[in-house]
Amino acid sequence: MATTATPTTPTTPEVARYCASCGRAVDAFLPGPGGKRPDAACPRCGSLERHRFLSVLLDGMAPYLATARVVLDIAPSKQTVAHLRRHVQGHYLRVDFDPSADRRAVDVQASVTDLPLPDRSVDLLLCFHVLEHVPDDRAAMRELSRVLAGGGVGFVQVPWRPHTETDEDPAAPEEERVRRFGQADHVRYYGRDFEDRLRAEGLDPVRLTPRAVLSPDLVRRWGLLPDEVVWLVRPAEAGARAPLGDAVLPEGAGRPTALVALGDYAARHPGLRSDLDRAKSRFEGAVERLEAVRGEVVDLTARLREAEARARRAEKRAGKWERAYRELAAQPPIRLARALRRRVARVVSR
Repeated sequence: MATTATPTTPTTPEVARYCASCGRAVDAFLPGPGGKRPDAACPRCGSLERHRFLSVLLDGMAPYLATARVVLDIAPSKQTVAHLRRHVQGHYLRVDFDPSADRRAVDVQASVTDLPLPDRSVDLLLCFHVLEHVPDDRAAMRELSRVLAGGGVGFVQVPWRPHTETDEDPAAPEEERVRRFGQADHVRYYGRDFEDRLRAEGLDPVRLTPRAVLSPDLVRRWGLLPDEVVWLVRPAEAGARAPLGDAVLPEGAGRPTALVALGDYAARHPGLRSDLDRAKSRFEGAVERLEAVRGEVVDLTARLREAEARARRAEKRAGKWERAYRELAAQPPIRLARALRRRVARVVSR
C-alpha cells in the first residue's frame, strides 16, 4: 500500500508533543518513575507510555465502544476512566480487589479470579498490569475468558521479558520481590511463555505494538515506546476469524497504518464498515486541524522572533543614545552651564 509523505521544511520548528490520553499538546514529556525514561509522563494528566498507547487503541475502537453493552475495566487508571467515558454508551463497570491501595474509584470490589458477572457478558475488557499481582494468574485468565462475549475483545498488558521464561514466586519475601519482579506487590515477571498461558486458559492473544499500528513520527511525537506490547485477547472458541487486516485504515503520513483490534468484529458486522469510514473521516479531520494549528504555531514563532529582533535593535539604539548623552554631559561647557544654573537658583531663592 502506498504511503503519502507529508512535505517538511528544514526550517520548520518542532511541533509540541501530544498526549493521546488527555488530548492536549505539551512542550515535552517528563521523566518516568526512577528517571529511567526521559519522555514518559504527561505533565498535564500524568499518563505514561502504556496509557497513551491504550488511548490510541481505544480511539481506533470508538465505533465498537459506542455499541458495546458492557465494558469491564479491571484496576482502572484515572487516564483510562476519563478516556472511556468519552466513548462508552453502554455500561462501564470498574472493578478492583483493593481500590484503597491506589485510591481508585470503583463500581464493584471483587477479585479478577472471581468476577461477579455472567458468562459471555462483556464486550470489551481492560486488564492492564494486573496479572503480575495475582498469585493464581491462571484462574484470573480463565475468568477473563469466561466473561468475554463471543465477539468480545480484551486488552491485556503485563511486565514481560520475551527472551526468558516466566519468573514467579508468590511466597517470596518483599525484598526479593523487588529484586526479581520490580515491585514488592508483584509475584512474577512474565516471559516468553505468557502467550501459552493465555491460550491454555481459553484466550487467543495477538500482539500489538506502537511500531505496528502508528507511523514512526507519531510514535515519537506521542511519546510511545515503539516495541511495547499490548495483547489483544479474544475467546479461543469464538470460531473462525477474519484476517487481522480487515480493520485497516488507509496508510498515510501521521495516520495509523493498522487497527487490528476490530478484525473479526468488522467481518461479522458489515454495518461497522460505515462506522469505521466515519471514524476515519473524523480522524483525518483531526489531523488536518492539527496541521492548521501547527501552521499557526509556525506563524506565531516567526512573529515572536521578529519582535525579539526589533526589541534588540531598540535596546542597541537606546544604549547608543545613552552613551552619547553621557559623553555630552561630560563636556566642559555643559558642566559650566550646570554650575551657573545652580548659582542662579540659589540667588533667586534668597
